[in-house]
Amino acid sequence: MKALEYTLKMKSRYDEVNAIPDYRARGLGWIQHRLGMILTVVVAGDVAAAEDDVVGKKDDKSAVDDEETTAIVLSAGNVSIFIVDTVGDMKCGGGNNNNTGEIPENWMDYHPPLTMWVRANGPEIFAGTALPHVFALSSSSPSSSSNDDDEGSRHRCAWRYDFQAQTPGVYSIYIKALTFNGFADWQKDLCKTKPISWEKIPTEDNNINNDQMTQAAIVRELAEKGNFSHHRGLMGFKNYDKIPTCCEACTRTSGCQMWSIPGEIDECELFFDKVEDDIDFWDSDVGKYLGRDRQYSYVKQDVSNFPVVRRRLGRNDDHRSRKLAVNRNEIVLSKWPGLQVPDSYGYPRDEPALDFIGCGWSCLKSFESPCHYPSDDLIFGSGKRIEIITAGSSDQVHNASIASKVEEKRACSVEDESFGNGRWVKYPFPDDSECMPVERDLDNGGYETYMPNYNGTSMPPYCWHRDYIDQCCNKCFEGGCTFIVNHRWVSDLRRDGKWFGRWENYDCYYKDMGSDEIQQCIDKKNISRIELKGASVKDILDSYIKQKLKGIQMAEPTASSRKIFLDTLKMPHVVWHNSVQEFGNELDAYEVIDNETSEYYFVTGFYYSSEREPLVTVDRSLQFSKLAWEKLTPKGYKMINGFDVTAAFTFDSDGQNDGLHITGPPIRAILTKFFHHLCQE
Repeated sequence: MKALEYTLKMKSRYDEVNAIPDYRARGLGWIQHRLGMILTVVVAGDVAAAEDDVVGKKDDKSAVDDEETTAIVLSAGNVSIFIVDTVGDMKCGGGNNNNTGEIPENWMDYHPPLTMWVRANGPEIFAGTALPHVFALSSSSPSSSSNDDDEGSRHRCAWRYDFQAQTPGVYSIYIKALTFNGFADWQKDLCKTKPISWEKIPTEDNNINNDQMTQAAIVRELAEKGNFSHHRGLMGFKNYDKIPTCCEACTRTSGCQMWSIPGEIDECELFFDKVEDDIDFWDSDVGKYLGRDRQYSYVKQDVSNFPVVRRRLGRNDDHRSRKLAVNRNEIVLSKWPGLQVPDSYGYPRDEPALDFIGCGWSCLKSFESPCHYPSDDLIFGSGKRIEIITAGSSDQVHNASIASKVEEKRACSVEDESFGNGRWVKYPFPDDSECMPVERDLDNGGYETYMPNYNGTSMPPYCWHRDYIDQCCNKCFEGGCTFIVNHRWVSDLRRDGKWFGRWENYDCYYKDMGSDEIQQCIDKKNISRIELKGASVKDILDSYIKQKLKGIQMAEPTASSRKIFLDTLKMPHVVWHNSVQEFGNELDAYEVIDNETSEYYFVTGFYYSSEREPLVTVDRSLQFSKLAWEKLTPKGYKMINGFDVTAAFTFDSDGQNDGLHITGPPIRAILTKFFHHLCQE
């Protein structure tokens, strides 16, 4: 039971610094506390040439264990990654009495809605979401436990991700927990928000802060009127939209009966009938409230060698201590009464709620309940390596040059932008004589992050895909970011730094276009303008498209010239502020496109690995993206799938390490597809 041992060791690490509530709020601790599950990774293929039951390797500091490991050797073909509950108390696939071996139609009703990101990184990169899987375990199996049913088969909760590598080589496997019930929608009016009236407490002592006394008095009066014997504050990380955010916090918190702005010392306060109802902060074994005290701090954290080299959390105040939270007196937060929202109170929404449980940016948890290691959401068994070989050889190297590749497939059409249709393919980094030495592009605006220079006139078009992804995304633009930007999970993909590869469809190809070809396309189609629309993601695209259009001359604007639009639909902002129905209503108002004078492309939402703002999750991004596809493509809008291409890089080339504004190779892939469709059709 290595998975259990690993989870208990993690729990003791939190317990040593009085931080069990943090353990319960994120990653494997949330899964164990809320679901009673201990998950592990199992990899299977068509033919296995070697067995591997070990989970980590000493030269991989982002693996979840420090034991030696050998790559599992599999023949080319389908590979399945399973995530399986090792405890087996929760029944999936048909309930307690299902021993017929048949899977009922409603088996999904028994499956917890847990979203986990999966990536296989090798000569090709496959990434996406593990899907629920019916995992039958016979009671006579040697791996059956005493918890298994005595009669026939029972079904353990499991998830599965399949991929089929076409290129031999070694692939690393990593799985991270992201959300629970991530597709849950929300209705703002269910918060039942009401205003608070108060009178400032007078004092004759100039040393006493009247605002703090009044703020605390407001909360105590609300508790007394509601007969709430327990309440606690919430220190939000990015609480821009305070009223819906505080309501969301109460809705997600077990036992919360009411919320208020202000809190006793924080922006929000959560109210409970009794302290025992606050289950994440209550130790039922000893009957003790665990409190919000922490014996560590981000501000005093020495991150010079973290997380590449990990150290055990310490209690001392020297440089060896690992302190991973933020105290209110260490940073500048908004203070009441300057919160810029009406003083309010309300109630939890009476509807299902989602929860972000990963270790990425969390508007509700990054300060209040941090992961102590950014790998505490890695499913046990992550770090496994598999080697894909073809028959007759186990020593093959993928070294085909991108310049020598001959496309034998058809050209992709916009119909090929379907979800789940492609993967990343790596190529040897081109020689300087081919693409000129790599220099940083200092001319483009937008997000001030690392971009290699590109000249579509003097370089082959494939040179655009060169990058050094370990150089990007280290600068902060948001308040509070500086405390956590270095607390990122550094995967093997980011550690490699040097990157050269392309997004490739399974059945067709995207053409890399140089400046000459783009100019010919502009002239042939009489294009007078290419306009980007949207919000923050639009700004990222703008920086890269300026590189691609450098030196390009547009046609003169006339009544017959063509205008091209590339729209991000204001994702992720609409995912943050809108319900599914509200977004659908906005899409219904889009007009039919007149293709004689314009073409309209839209980019889907990205694969988010955070909850930077409330409800901005990977699940809702996919939901909103599919809704846009369903409603806009019949009207003549053309979809560019950005969801799939960002999945592999969501932890590695995301601006500020925010898991949301993904830059680098995925943006080039999106624009490669855009110019391909624009000029092929």
